[in-house]
Amino acid sequence: MTDQRVTLTIDIEPTNHCNARCVFCPRDQTPHVGLMSPETFRRALDRAVEFRGVSLAELDLDVAVSLCGLGEPLLNRHLPDFIRQVRAEDLACTVSSNAALLDERRSAAILDAGLQRICVNVGEIDDRYGEVYKLPFQQTRDNLLRF
Repeated sequence: MTDQRVTLTIDIEPTNHCNARCVFCPRDQTPHVGLMSPETFRRALDRAVEFRGVSLAELDLDVAVSLCGLGEPLLNRHLPDFIRQVRAEDLACTVSSNAALLDERRSAAILDAGLQRICVNVGEIDDRYGEVYKLPFQQTRDNLLRF
C-alpha cells in the first residue's frame, strides 16, 4: 500500500460567463458577471499558496487548484497563463469545462501550460445534450476525441 497524502482542492473561478445555457444552472441569478483579471487571479493564487503552507504544516494536507465555477474557464483568454502560474507554484491543476470550446488551439495552449487534469461536465448525449446544455453535442464530442 502506498502512502499518499490527502489533498484539499481550492476552486478559483476564472469567469462566471458561460457559452452554455443549461436548464439547471443558477448562473443567471448571480448579480455580477465577468472575467477574472490576471491581477485578481494572482492574489487568489497567492492566498492558495499561503494556505498550502499552513495546511501542510498544521494538517499534513497538500493543496491543489481547480479552475472551475459557474462559468466556462475556456472563455477567459488568460486561462493558459493561470495554469502556468499554478504549476509554477508546484500545485496540481485541474480545469472543469463543458468542452464545447476545447478546439485544437485552446487544447494545445492549456496542455502546453501544464494542465494535469480536465473534468468534463457532460450529463447527456445526442439530442438530449442539446436540449439541456443548448450546445452542439457533435462539436463537443469531436473536441473531446481530439483532445
